[in-house]
Amino acid sequence: MGAMAFWECVRQAWVDATGFVRRRPFTVAAAFAILLADNAISIESGGLHGLSSSAIASNLLQWIFIPVRFAVMIALPIQVVRYVMLGEQESHPRSVFGKQFWRYFGLCLAIGFGSIVVGALIVAVGFSVTHSFNGYLGKTGLQLFVWSVIAICVVTFIAIRFSLLFCHVGIGRAIRWRASWRDTRGHFWRIVVSHMLTLAPLEVFLIALFAVLRAWSSTGDRSTSLYPIAIVVSLFSSVGMVVGATCACWLYRRFARALLENP
Repeated sequence: MGAMAFWECVRQAWVDATGFVRRRPFTVAAAFAILLADNAISIESGGLHGLSSSAIASNLLQWIFIPVRFAVMIALPIQVVRYVMLGEQESHPRSVFGKQFWRYFGLCLAIGFGSIVVGALIVAVGFSVTHSFNGYLGKTGLQLFVWSVIAICVVTFIAIRFSLLFCHVGIGRAIRWRASWRDTRGHFWRIVVSHMLTLAPLEVFLIALFAVLRAWSSTGDRSTSLYPIAIVVSLFSSVGMVVGATCACWLYRRFARALLENP
């Protein structure tokens, strides 16, 4: 994937994302509303203390919204993937909350739990080895920091190598770990850079908006200024999931070979 291909992936991802938002505005709006409600409840809970009925109700709502948020973070990318890869009819919500939803959920759990285990093992084993040198390799805090960075890099590499599976599972196909690993061999940086370039406009705009909100909040009530931030974060999270999913579709089209053999 050369320089032109990177920008072609970015352009096509935004074209497809715009098309999905235009064709499925209520789906994106529903995801935004749920994320906003979750963030607003978190803000309310942060300002309530003790065992008052309001604090208990707010904390209970926070726990209720945890699975709801996860459901949105799974269902929205699945709908986007099915819209881009299979067509508009296959992206209907009724076609999403089925077998592929739970398979996608299982994939997220497997990669998430596996990443935690691998990261923890790297930090624990690495720190045990370096700590046995009695401070010759730096202070304890520095050693933990170095091994944590190494663990994050390793976990990120592994997650990227399996990233094609999300699109593959989203369109209803079986999880094939070895095939995804083969398809992404030698393409780690291409995948990373493609996602970074695709999300760059959102990230730049978000940083600028946060700078404006921070300047505004310094002149007013801090608790009130948290709500505009919650709106911005919820909006950009919804759009970011859509754009990230469309980028994943184009990367899948570009690199999936072994995954498409006997799918």
